[in-house]
Amino acid sequence: MVFDPKLFKYSWAKKIIPICVISGLGYIDFACFYSLGYQEIYKYHSHGVAISLWVILAWCEICVIVYWILLLIEGPGRSPRVRPFNLYNSEDTSDLTPVPDYFFCDESGYPYWCSQCQSIKLPRTLHLKDKNFCVLKFDHYCVWVGTVIGQKNYKYFLKFVIWFLMFFIVALIYLLRYTKLNYYRGTQDIDHNYIVLYILSGFWILILLALLIVHLHYVVYNMTTVDDININKLKRYLRWKAHNDKTKKKDVRGTPGEETGIRYINVRYNNTRVIVQYTVRDTPFTFGFKRNWQNLWLNNNRTNGDFVEHESSYSPKRLAISFFLFFFPYVDMIYPSKEKKIVRDVEKSTAESLYSSRLIEYEQYNEKISKNFVEYISNKIKKKEFHIPHYLPSFQENNDEGSTPDGL
Repeated sequence: MVFDPKLFKYSWAKKIIPICVISGLGYIDFACFYSLGYQEIYKYHSHGVAISLWVILAWCEICVIVYWILLLIEGPGRSPRVRPFNLYNSEDTSDLTPVPDYFFCDESGYPYWCSQCQSIKLPRTLHLKDKNFCVLKFDHYCVWVGTVIGQKNYKYFLKFVIWFLMFFIVALIYLLRYTKLNYYRGTQDIDHNYIVLYILSGFWILILLALLIVHLHYVVYNMTTVDDININKLKRYLRWKAHNDKTKKKDVRGTPGEETGIRYINVRYNNTRVIVQYTVRDTPFTFGFKRNWQNLWLNNNRTNGDFVEHESSYSPKRLAISFFLFFFPYVDMIYPSKEKKIVRDVEKSTAESLYSSRLIEYEQYNEKISKNFVEYISNKIKKKEFHIPHYLPSFQENNDEGSTPDGL
């Protein structure tokens, strides 16, 4: 859940809610295990049912704690430092990276730059001030668990949500079954802990269920929370703009943040570079449900690496394995996912090979774009809907060349 008020710019403030969650979980354990499990079910109904409640809740809670710890230990994923691209074909390449076939850029054609990290920004990265590094595939800061959710710990976040949700569903089922019996057992009243348990269970089930549904939607389309926020900001801005155009009045009080939704990609074409405009609605990283789902569970939430290069990686068998990893706890901790090749294996004995290795490392972290998006970009180039980067001379059209961007 995204919740980022000004209070949470202080590190001490970010620890408050996780501590409150742990304290609340301690009280819920007391209400479930003692008040409901022992005082009601074990003493007046069935020892076996009480034991089943304790075992199931304990299992769910252990899963919650384990995945919470994994979220913190694994971390969101740190982006490597990428040296500036050699946009001007400089002969001195000691601190430069070869220009890739494509990269996301501003309107002038320059790549995004992180001044804190002194690095090219990879797609969907965001600088984390607390840790002083850029987070790969930044999703959101979760105040409930007290950490940032990114590329590396996203699947653990989903498992955390699932088992936290299961905990409260199980507690609510047993509570509904025995509340009436507790009421009519001569006292004409119910244990007050049950009332609190109803409130907490109802609250958390609604929150966690909504959170799970939203993030499963993100997985299906390979989106992040930031992507969704940008799309919704665009929708609000367009509605506001259409309303003002219709009424001819400026609604200053309800002015949303301006979000045109326009983005740019710099691609190699006809031995030069061109800039193509697209919008946040074009979702360049969406590969379809099957590939997006398997990339999360079998490729460490990445769209690059050897895994995506082979069609056999997306077989029905592997799809079944990915669902198995989703539904069953702890298996995802031991099942071998495809990892990046270590760039140290690349020969770096000469300046030229060192220069080339930087591009190899960049490509290992750079997110691949989908075939549909490549086709979309190619069609725009075919229609001459592009412009030349400011750092290059005017484009000379070569009619003998095709319209497909080079290397995509």
